Amino acid sequence: SEIGTWEFEISTKEWYPRSSKVIPDSDFELMHTSGNAYLFAISQADSIDKSMLEFAAIEKFNNALANAKLLRRTDETIKNANFMRIAFTGFEGDKEVVYDGVFYTGKQGTLQIFIRAEKQFYDQNTEFITQTFQQIYLKQ
Repeated sequence: SEIGTWEFEISTKEWYPRSSKVIPDSDFELMHTSGNAYLFAISQADSIDKSMLEFAAIEKFNNALANAKLLRRTDETIKNANFMRIAFTGFEGDKEVVYDGVFYTGKQGTLQIFIRAEKQFYDQNTEFITQTFQQIYLKQ
């Protein structure tokens, strides 16, 4: 799939498009075949300040979850591009969930790709989620 100046190679064996969008400005939304995880991709042509992007990501996750707790905040290199990786755990109703995402801002614009997963699925598939994020690369 193409996202602005990025490409994202995703397995159709594990992910398929959602029939309706939850986030109106998303480029695409996918559901995991288990039904326990969703992937969202949002791109913008403009870059923004990295601290503003980090603040927006944290706010997004904090607002989506009750009792939100930071799981991870790291800088990661994916295909020679520097991303922030941010993950929170918390509750949606009585369901414990994790939001985990990678965020980029720079000359290629702004890119947000994040996964919302039920906590048990996330804990059992953390490596799979990391590998999913590794499928992002700049179009040549």
